[in-house]
Amino acid sequence: LLDEGVLAIDLGHYRLHQDALEIKREAVLVETISRHYPDLDYDALTVAQQKNYVKDLRSELPPVFFELERFIKQLKGGQSPKVDRMSMELKKQLVHPAQALTAAAQETAWQLVTEINPADVFLLYCHNKRRFFEKYPGWPSCKKGWAVNLIKQRYVPQATV
Repeated sequence: LLDEGVLAIDLGHYRLHQDALEIKREAVLVETISRHYPDLDYDALTVAQQKNYVKDLRSELPPVFFELERFIKQLKGGQSPKVDRMSMELKKQLVHPAQALTAAAQETAWQLVTEINPADVFLLYCHNKRRFFEKYPGWPSCKKGWAVNLIKQRYVPQATV
């Protein structure tokens, strides 16, 4: 889909929307934490406590977590990471619909993105609510609480045509 121009990895997009990268990084962290501490109130953690969980669960965190951290630091430092050097897992995290697509094609592409990478619960909720609500009951309370708070804070309903 990248080669066909349906999906893209646009560094400029992520320079402008670094908050989206933070959500992706946090989603990976919450997924790992919730497996080990299912009843933890993630949103009550301070930044220092979150860093301690990263340190304690370092061997349990998937490599894409650390790739996302490096990617975020590189963008903040003004560097341009090379897409061809990224792991497939990081590419799955970063793809989004190409800007050249029509609005309807972009929405369809977003649904494909959520199938490729359902870990980003915010995008899942925005673009594939059916799948979000299928998965939600099986999540530990730690992940549920984080997802609900994230959606409350960030979701802006879009008018559909």
